[in-house]
Amino acid sequence: MENLKNDTELKSKRKMLIWVALILLTICMTGATITEANTFLFKISFKKAENLSFMLFVATILLTVRYHNYAAKHLSALYDQWTTQMLETSYFLNHNPEGDEPSGLLSKLIDFTPHLQHGACGQYSFEYVRHVFNRKIIYVYSAMEHPDEMCTHHDIRKSLGFWIFLKTFWYELKFQKKIIVSQPEWIDLLGAYIISAVSIGYYLFTLAPSII
Repeated sequence: MENLKNDTELKSKRKMLIWVALILLTICMTGATITEANTFLFKISFKKAENLSFMLFVATILLTVRYHNYAAKHLSALYDQWTTQMLETSYFLNHNPEGDEPSGLLSKLIDFTPHLQHGACGQYSFEYVRHVFNRKIIYVYSAMEHPDEMCTHHDIRKSLGFWIFLKTFWYELKFQKKIIVSQPEWIDLLGAYIISAVSIGYYLFTLAPSII
């Protein structure tokens, strides 16, 4: 992920978000207040120091939105990468070396063997689509006589049942956990979100009620 490493705009937005979120979190957790601020020219005193936390809260939200604008493309690229790797595992598709029909969830969900027989299929791929209470597979293929790409959508829960959906969901969670732990790029991207979410949540449950 060279693009992620070289994205200076993303790094600057992440640094700003983490600093502001950590200051807000520190104020919320310790009860600290800032009453004065020294500048190069003069000293500023805060008569309503309790409102500073609200300003930091708003700033954290705005910086999170701004950070997401730069991080979204990298998250999408990483998502495509790890879902492609997951679809290549034996749980989804297991090619039999003896030439028999493949096994796995995709073979139960999609009847794609006719496209693969006798070189009838030029190119084919699978895309994993996540919804809140469902998962879908998009089968993209092109036939030799029709080079234009065609695709079919397959609903795991409706086609194979709720139990298979839950099993697939659990397999997805385990695979994603393995990927996040093994790839530092995920920590680089998600770390700022986590710190922001914790600081915003802590503020809403501690300081916000007293100010309101």
